[in-house]
Order: sequence, then structure tokens, then C-alpha cells
Amino acid sequence: MTTDSGQARRGARPSLAKRHGKGRQTTDEVALRPKRRARPRKKLLPEDYLERAIAAKSARARGTWALRGLASAGDLDPTTHAMLLHQLYLSHFSQGQFERAYEIAEQAAEIGVLPDVMHQDAARAKQAFG
Repeated sequence: MTTDSGQARRGARPSLAKRHGKGRQTTDEVALRPKRRARPRKKLLPEDYLERAIAAKSARARGTWALRGLASAGDLDPTTHAMLLHQLYLSHFSQGQFERAYEIAEQAAEIGVLPDVMHQDAARAKQAFG
């Protein structure tokens, strides 16, 4: 866009054809473009899944991330293992699956990390399902 004196206005954007020096690309030009390679996905650690479970906005997502973390290859650190089980417990409890939440809380208590918290979770779930 120009003013009456022929100078380009400040902030005016040139047309697409002017920016790229040509109009639309032909099918042959598109086919000859080098293909972009997808970046390899970074392998997530159990701790990464734990972070995602904690940050999840829904109970279902929390449970999904926790299960993925628990299914990760390799040995789980006891603290990470207990915290992933706690997230899975929270997921089941908030969905009203109290019996399953109780079983998970019992598993977490057996690990021995934060046993008072895990026993309280188990008691809360047992109270809820009777």
C-alpha cells in the first residue's frame, strides 16, 4: 500500500504474491518440496507422567496419565510409584469407584512411602463404599 507520494505506508503488509515473489504454487512445485521429518518423540519418564497426572483437568485424564506412568518400562522409584498410585486413587475416588479406590490405596500403603496419607486414603474410600 502506498501513499500519494509513492512511499509505502508504515505497517502495511505486502500481498502474498509480493512477499513470496510469485503467485500460487503448482502441484509439481509442492511435490518437489523437501518433506519435513517428524521429530522423534521424547520418551517420557514415570516422573513426567506423574506431572501430567497432577496437572490433569479431569479425573479420567488423571487416571490415564497415572496408568501410563505405572506401565513405564524399568524400575519405579518407590516415591514415584506411591505418588502415581495416589493419583490413580484420586481418579477412581472422584469417579465414585470407591471399592477400586480402596484397593489402590491399600497397594500404595504397602509401598511404605507416606503410609499415613495412604492409610487415610484407604479409610476414606472404605467409608465411602461402606
